[in-house]
Amino acid sequence: MKKEWTEHDLTIEQIGRGLLISQGGDSYVAKEWRLTQPVIDMIELALKYGLVCLIQNGHPQTSKREPKGDGAEYISFARKPNELSPVVLNANSPSNKKYRTDVKQVLFRKHYRHVLKQADIPFKVENFRNASNIEVPVEYVEEAIKACQPYFDIHAPKKGKRGIAGEYPGFRDEADIERWLMENLDDNSFDRRIQVIDRQVRVEGGIIDILIKDKDSGGLVILEVKQGRAQPVHVEEQIPRYLTSPYIQNLANGKPVTGCLVAELIESSVKKAIENSPHHIVGYEIKWQATEKVTLNKVVGCW
Repeated sequence: MKKEWTEHDLTIEQIGRGLLISQGGDSYVAKEWRLTQPVIDMIELALKYGLVCLIQNGHPQTSKREPKGDGAEYISFARKPNELSPVVLNANSPSNKKYRTDVKQVLFRKHYRHVLKQADIPFKVENFRNASNIEVPVEYVEEAIKACQPYFDIHAPKKGKRGIAGEYPGFRDEADIERWLMENLDDNSFDRRIQVIDRQVRVEGGIIDILIKDKDSGGLVILEVKQGRAQPVHVEEQIPRYLTSPYIQNLANGKPVTGCLVAELIESSVKKAIENSPHHIVGYEIKWQATEKVTLNKVVGCW
């Protein structure tokens, strides 16, 4: 039995040892898997959402590929060869590890745990050595992929910098985000009338990415920029150091000082840290859309 998806240069053939997966001039055997309708359905679901690459750089290893390799236990799905696969069928996915004819659960990388949690999608942590990837019941997999899809640009890139023409549209690094903010901030950016004072301002607690004046209150705003996912420590330790530094307090001259976290992803734990902070902090997510349009949206806190 053989199945072809010519638009993705993908062929999967049932052989004695499992599924012979061929794509892009390379191939390997997914051991013990069978080309049944449930397995085909899962493959086509992944393809539907752009996870069209079943052979990635290093997955499986060259030693496991045809013609001499002994194959791999899994079938992994990514958007491109040089990206991490967010979705994987592994030995725990079928009901029976020896006869892999169905799919009862699908493995998602640990990076997407916060996304699935916020979307109220049930999952459990993988029970394999010290792994912390997560397993999603098959009936929730499509919903899970759709929830994770907006975050692929953040978590999927494996090699090279984002922003390279033809590869990863988006910000290359934190400095790139800072440059965009410096060039594009105006009175509509944070729903406040603002004035940029300086960038890379050195204070006692470190270096402030961007220092802004709030024209409405006369106070200062500390902008802390993070590429990718922000962490609670940024809110609990880093921004408070800047807010309470003697230099900033003296410069504010009794006026309010606000912390503003700008990151590509602010997950629930960071939002909670902002809400529980004794300091005045707000959080904005900055995203590079497929149309090369940048959006800046407040997700937590208020001025």
